[in-house]
Amino acid sequence: MNFNYISLENNMAPHTTIELIGAILFLIAIIHTFSTKYLEHLAHVHKRFSGILHLLGEIEVVFGFWAMVFILFIFSLEGHDSAVNLFLGFGQWSLYYLFLV
Repeated sequence: MNFNYISLENNMAPHTTIELIGAILFLIAIIHTFSTKYLEHLAHVHKRFSGILHLLGEIEVVFGFWAMVFILFIFSLEGHDSAVNLFLGFGQWSLYYLFLV
């Protein structure tokens, strides 16, 4: 029996650095999402860092923060034009949602 469909990974293009960084940052953002309650608790316990911990504990801030980090990675690795093109390529409503929520 010939099972050619099993070896699909050989035909796939290798992942780029930006794709790998994006996947890692997305995983961190997911973990960050589930740890917001703990960050809010830490904000009440550690008064010195309460401002930043409270900000990072807001669920609305999580993906906007990590999207900003991702854009900064693209800017540092591929330059200004790539970062601006990606940012502008999201579309008007996606940007409104991301930064107004």
